[in-house]
Amino acid sequence: MVIFCRLHGQAGLEGQGIDLLDMHVGWAVQNVASRKMEDRIDVSQMSYQKSTFEDNTSDGAYITEFLIHATDPDKATRESYRALRPGVTITYIEYEHDNCKDPAVARKLSRVNKYSSMPAFQAFTYGTIQQKLENAGFVDIEMEDLTPNILPMLRFLFLLAILPYLAIRLLGIETCFINTMAAVDLYRVGDRLRFVSVNARKPDRLTSERQKNEDVGLRRRLYFRGVMWNEK
Repeated sequence: MVIFCRLHGQAGLEGQGIDLLDMHVGWAVQNVASRKMEDRIDVSQMSYQKSTFEDNTSDGAYITEFLIHATDPDKATRESYRALRPGVTITYIEYEHDNCKDPAVARKLSRVNKYSSMPAFQAFTYGTIQQKLENAGFVDIEMEDLTPNILPMLRFLFLLAILPYLAIRLLGIETCFINTMAAVDLYRVGDRLRFVSVNARKPDRLTSERQKNEDVGLRRRLYFRGVMWNEK
């Protein structure tokens, strides 16, 4: 939502934000209100895997850390493909890993995924996201490794969490404080993880003259991780 607010300031976008959890929707509504952008951004509760967006109506999408939480990432990518207009681009910000064949590392990753509700991440080895987007029909897929950009933040979180982490392990209540556990465990196996930006384009298609005429003056709509927006 913060990213979208910045885009609004730079490009004059309007949109609709979506998220599955009512708690997150509430935070987003407060975020929008604090920036006095209620007339530009609408926020609603909706599943990325079964949205109510019309076919071929969105002029772009920016979705952050969504696929790793999806129960069916293939269905989610197909749903994004359906909503996008031909020729436009979607950007995913997600995580991948190197298959973590080390049993100790695999156990830590499995625990984080289970209690952080990230079922898809377990299967997201390098290249998996690109393959799923290709299967959905996207083309011109480009990936950028953003891991070096977030390492300072991960290191800071590690330093904040390490003492509580040790106490939590001592008490045997790791599953009750999974974010603290993840901050330490994922940093320690950071060389096996990759934080990526993935851009993919829905192929162009030939449209009839009637469709072209109907498109004239249409407000351009986009959606992000919990936001659907419009660009004039």
